[in-house]
Amino acid sequence: MSELDRESILETRQVEVDKVRDRLQVRQMAKQIGNQHGQREDPTKRSSRAIKATGITETKSKGLEKLKQTREKKKRRAEQVSHACPALVSN
Repeated sequence: MSELDRESILETRQVEVDKVRDRLQVRQMAKQIGNQHGQREDPTKRSSRAIKATGITETKSKGLEKLKQTREKKKRRAEQVSHACPALVSN
């Protein structure tokens, strides 16, 4: 490998290292500016706000609760009938 090729490769590597350092410095400066203006420290952090699952609505939830209640009532009635008159219930 000639000295010119070697120098070319070293220069290319140095340019890549400089780009990475520049990007890091820009991120750090933006973070400092954001902190001065009251923004969050890390913009990649998720918010603490509750997120509803897809497809769940209040109407559906109420309907399901109503269905569960009616099933529970039927179950209680069946149990009362079986205790009151065991001969009517076929096992």
